[in-house]
Amino acid sequence: MDPNEEIAGADERGIYTSERDGSDETGDGSEIKPFKTSLKALTVLAERLEPRPWPTIFVDSDEDDKYEPIGDEKFQEIVDVFRDERMKAIENMDSALENLELQMKDRECSMQRNQDLMAQLMEEQKVVKEEEFQREKEICRLGGDNSEQEGIATLLWGVEAV
Repeated sequence: MDPNEEIAGADERGIYTSERDGSDETGDGSEIKPFKTSLKALTVLAERLEPRPWPTIFVDSDEDDKYEPIGDEKFQEIVDVFRDERMKAIENMDSALENLELQMKDRECSMQRNQDLMAQLMEEQKVVKEEEFQREKEICRLGGDNSEQEGIATLLWGVEAV
């Protein structure tokens, strides 16, 4: 339900709830289509953005097909439950946000570690290639007239054997 919309059943008389006939899913708070629970009525009222006095919440009366204003004690119980649910929702959001921040930090650390490892690997590959080149160069120098070894050095490293 859009919080900016007027609540269909919330008029100057009030908003209606019925444990017998209401529905929190399809109810609109009217006398014809009441909400099932007072908590749903309070939640819908709280979602409205305009600060103005809330309409009276009507509940099933003991008489058939009649409504009466919610009692002060019952209303206070509903407000307490509503407040507890909101606090739990806020705590859950805070916890989820904290978990997200930790995951992002872990990813950043992993990315930095990967970059460091890649740089280290590239440096090690350069050293290995240089050592192989020097070894091939030495083989060619010691082998003297060995054209096969010279060809390998030329093929691998693109340089003429000395």
